Amino acid sequence: MLFRSHESELCHLFIEGIRAIDGITVYRDRGSYLPIVSFNAEGMTSNELASELSSRGFALRGGLHCSGLAHKAIGTAPEGTVRFSPSVFSTPMQVKLLINEIGRICAEK
Repeated sequence: MLFRSHESELCHLFIEGIRAIDGITVYRDRGSYLPIVSFNAEGMTSNELASELSSRGFALRGGLHCSGLAHKAIGTAPEGTVRFSPSVFSTPMQVKLLINEIGRICAEK
């Protein structure tokens, strides 16, 4: 449970940071969730954004994440979303660097 708490705290940090970026949509309400955040950036597909983040040293996954019906329900099919899912080894500094990089990518488009 300690690990999940750490990962959940990183998700909250991530959500607060990316919600401040113009053009970002977060697909998660407040509440109790697994430590996963789905989001998209305006003007890019989820795979384009995930690929751009990968080229900058961040490993996030874009697409439907084997959850096509869930994406249909939230209106993100057929492109899906980018999925952020920190691990017990992730740090707040890494999350802040990721947030900054997403902000740079959004500003560049």
